[in-house]
Amino acid sequence: MDLQNETNGGRNNILQQFGWHIVILLCAMYYLNENFIKLKYEKWRQSKSLSEAKNPERVSKLRDHMAEVREKQQALAKEKSEEAAKIRKQKQIERLKEMNVKKENTTNGRRLGGSKSKPSRVTPRSSYNPLMPGASSGSSYRPARRQVNRGG
Repeated sequence: MDLQNETNGGRNNILQQFGWHIVILLCAMYYLNENFIKLKYEKWRQSKSLSEAKNPERVSKLRDHMAEVREKQQALAKEKSEEAAKIRKQKQIERLKEMNVKKENTTNGRRLGGSKSKPSRVTPRSSYNPLMPGASSGSSYRPARRQVNRGG
């Protein structure tokens, strides 16, 4: 028991004597780490990264790779544009066929109730609109002038 008390007492004694010194030392180490060591490390890492980025072998490999990727993209875009052009041509041909069919149907058709000898003609609607000003020969409506009561 005496041995155990001495070791526990020794630890407590060291903490009691040097506790504030340890706290101050830990704070100083944290301050130095944040303000100096991390900054130096970041500068070193950035310079290393920059030197690797400027490495001629790496740059030439990247250029070759970029050229290959661009060629693939260009070929893919060309294929897509050719497909789109084919689709556009097909749609245009279909539209022309539909328009021809409509023309044939309209020129041969006749109006119901009309004479049998005359082909139907579509007449444009008259331009008369009663809601437009000046459409009628009579004068248009004007509201009465607003009068303010002046007392009296």
